[in-house]
Amino acid sequence: MDANRRCMYVLGRYVESGIVAEPNFWRFDVESGRWTCLSGDTAADGGPATVYDHQMVLDEADQAIYVFGGRVCGVPAPADGGARATEYSGLYKYAIRSGTWEHIQYYAQWRDLLALRACLAFTRRRPHLHTAHQALLASAPPGLTIDAPIVAHLFDALVRRADYALAEKILDEAAAHGILGEAIAESPWQPQWRKITPQGGASPGARAGHQAVLDAQGNAIYLFGGWDGTQDLGDLWRTSPVSPDGFPRRRPRPRGTCQSAAVHGERRAPRAPRGRRSWTYPRRDWRVDTHADLRLGDRRRAAARFAHSLTVHTRGRTAYLFGGNPNDRAHPQSRLGDMWALDMHAPSLEAVVRGVKYHVRRARLVEMARRGDVGTALEYLREKVTPVAPDAQAVSELAAGVFLAMGGMMDVQEESGWAERLDVFDRLVKWFPARMRPPTADVADFMPVA
Repeated sequence: MDANRRCMYVLGRYVESGIVAEPNFWRFDVESGRWTCLSGDTAADGGPATVYDHQMVLDEADQAIYVFGGRVCGVPAPADGGARATEYSGLYKYAIRSGTWEHIQYYAQWRDLLALRACLAFTRRRPHLHTAHQALLASAPPGLTIDAPIVAHLFDALVRRADYALAEKILDEAAAHGILGEAIAESPWQPQWRKITPQGGASPGARAGHQAVLDAQGNAIYLFGGWDGTQDLGDLWRTSPVSPDGFPRRRPRPRGTCQSAAVHGERRAPRAPRGRRSWTYPRRDWRVDTHADLRLGDRRRAAARFAHSLTVHTRGRTAYLFGGNPNDRAHPQSRLGDMWALDMHAPSLEAVVRGVKYHVRRARLVEMARRGDVGTALEYLREKVTPVAPDAQAVSELAAGVFLAMGGMMDVQEESGWAERLDVFDRLVKWFPARMRPPTADVADFMPVA
């Protein structure tokens, strides 16, 4: 439908019984209410044959109609009397101003090149198919590459030759030329939740409707009051967001005459003289409502809730969530007493470079251990791997692996070394832009199915 020229285009005529099948092309003018036959046989004019279940779109700015796909009518039956094969149409363009058709074949050419690149990527990853890989390269069109030259160079250095020093140099070049930065910009990064579990000491109980504020300069979160499902709360707590190892309670020093009173079975703090205010602290231990805890489901993120508190450390790019009401209809009095940190740091270039180097150096360390160079491996672990390791636990695990190699408990097959280097390559290539990566299509997707 052309809204500007107020006309509609119809391609072909096909009746379900198959008796009527005409490859004609019509235009209907809305203003005059008249039909105009633009072509009696679109196939003879260079357009599609009689098709159905196809799609048409009109580009009003370019005054062009694009027709894609659809099943072709009138496919002849095979000579052996077998079933008719299903034939699909291609991509065509109709220029409205000149009234001419064009068969756009780049889609089929692009698909063939993609299939060839997928085959090349498949054979390159398997050393026993080296001959087949070379044969495919020889038959490929000039200039066809599996991936970007720098990625191909990385594959050759890391996977084929196990040249870890050269692999690191290639990664440094990628970072210096903005390649890794481009991948960071296009990565679908999402903030990550992390549950904070106190390691001991007093902590606030489960509650909702409370308030919390963050003192960025003093590096502290203050939490006050709320409702625990049975009573109002008037306690004040403080914790450090940098070291969330518990909630050390701050109780103001008693002033004036001490006077106690029972409120809902709990003790009230000493009353201050007139003109001064004091906080009350219900005496309760840390508890997490078991019914509400079941609602967490995925322990990697905070459960749905309302009447919670959420504070944001803008400089630290972190938000802190505590408590709330899980809206548990089976247990309406239940409240949540969990605390979460939402890390809003996007991956930095320095962190990505450190991460990719860790994968390369870790693979080199494993190879040293396989060869029995335990002393060299331990020195390499201390001098090269530890500075780029994500945490101390990773270093400890690698050290344990080196000592296992000392006892001859590691596999020394060459195939396993190839497979591990290939796995490292797959991890590294994810930090390259999508336009540079090897094709991810499965070779089987390009094979015809009978």
